[in-house]
Amino acid sequence: MTHFQMYLITRAEVFGFTLAVFGTIILLGVMAVLLFHTVEGMKLPKPWKPCFVASLIMIFLSCLIPSTKSIALIYVVPAIVNNQDVQAIPPELAKLAKLKLEEMVKDSVSK
Repeated sequence: MTHFQMYLITRAEVFGFTLAVFGTIILLGVMAVLLFHTVEGMKLPKPWKPCFVASLIMIFLSCLIPSTKSIALIYVVPAIVNNQDVQAIPPELAKLAKLKLEEMVKDSVSK
């Protein structure tokens, strides 16, 4: 993992929040323009449709950006699960677990 990727992971929530704020501001601006132009009977400016679509896309994209914790889980959990050292249980540990389990079964049966 590069330093830039780590930086992006730590900034993911801020980026998503910024997209949501700017998208909301643009959407409110477009709605205000539409409201005032329809009330006064004026002709609408041309770029209102692209601004409206852009604001909706920005708000939608802000919902798709995962949190820093989610990104960390996406990167870390597969690395741990796919690690051969973690998957290979030493035989001594398996024997110890078996003995402890047998002891717990005997205790539960005797009660």
